[in-house]
Amino acid sequence: MAFKLEIYFENLNRFKGNKSKVIMMRLKKLRTQLSEKGLEGILVTSPANYRYLSGFSGSFARLLITLQAQFIITDSRYWERAKREAPNFTLIQKVRANNQKIYPALTELLSQLNLKGPIGFEDREISLSDFRDLEKEIPIDWQGTGSLITDLRMIKDQQEIQLIRESVALNDRVFNSIREQIVPGVTEKAIKSLIHYRLELGGAEMPAFEAIVGSGANAALPHHASGDKLIADNELVIVDMGGKLKGYCSDLTRTLLLGEIPDKAREIYQIVKTAQHLALEKIGPGLTCGEIDEAARSYIEEKGYGPNFGHNLGHSLGLEVHEAPSLRPGSDTVLKPGMVLTVEPGIYLPGMGGVRIEDVVLITENGKEILSKAPKL
Repeated sequence: MAFKLEIYFENLNRFKGNKSKVIMMRLKKLRTQLSEKGLEGILVTSPANYRYLSGFSGSFARLLITLQAQFIITDSRYWERAKREAPNFTLIQKVRANNQKIYPALTELLSQLNLKGPIGFEDREISLSDFRDLEKEIPIDWQGTGSLITDLRMIKDQQEIQLIRESVALNDRVFNSIREQIVPGVTEKAIKSLIHYRLELGGAEMPAFEAIVGSGANAALPHHASGDKLIADNELVIVDMGGKLKGYCSDLTRTLLLGEIPDKAREIYQIVKTAQHLALEKIGPGLTCGEIDEAARSYIEEKGYGPNFGHNLGHSLGLEVHEAPSLRPGSDTVLKPGMVLTVEPGIYLPGMGGVRIEDVVLITENGKEILSKAPKL
């Protein structure tokens, strides 16, 4: 199947007048949390979190967000980009590309704002040594904020949902275009490279993760590193792939059966397919992540393959390919409209192969919407 070339040029007017409103709405929600916790502000260091809150997509920045204002500190490589992508933020041009220590600029800014703390910081996002440096250079009352921002990101707004839809649709098209290329005699690495090429050709910034192509016994490795093994006839092939389009990730897994497949392989394929169907039928608002995991896991256990399903049923995605919450055993996180999650049960038999089937699902007010459309067997 020939791949239909569709280049996604960034349309700066696409959300005309809306991007700033979305950013300000996110900042308002954050400030409510800061106020409730008695914080004067927060220092944001995670690239995903600072992109979510500002729109800036560069690889180096720090945000200082107070109850009244917001600032972005970056170096000279990104000054013009920050002006364009984060117009709601005041740009602090104090850091050179060859000296990324932001402490002097941050110290001066805090002094000008007369902020002495407590100031929040992302304790889950920086190393202990970096925090010790921060405390030493800026000795004020720093308080860890845990998952405060990632919790806000669990519920996707309408702009995010639209971008995820586009990312998933591109991923589906690329899978459909490479499906017929997966034949005996082609290496796993060749298919992986083709996936990456066509994702970027179709408009993705990059793959959301390194695609997994595992054939034969390699399909028993959930995160197999695709190599020079030739795909052979009469074996299972797992393809796990995703792209990052306009910042937002997609994720899809399909398992292919090539040639005359052993009865055991066909059996586990049908079990995984049914387990996923049971989870997809159940998933919806008001239920816990643990209940959805149990819907698929209990069926696989009932069929005698519980020990061969060792990972969580799924995870959220957005600006990162793995976000909170996760569909995992025992989780009491309640599903809410606006959450986007993968549902991906699997069975892996060492030495023989494995099966995984994965789709992206949007939780809606009345149930769910399955965003992935790529065909299954």
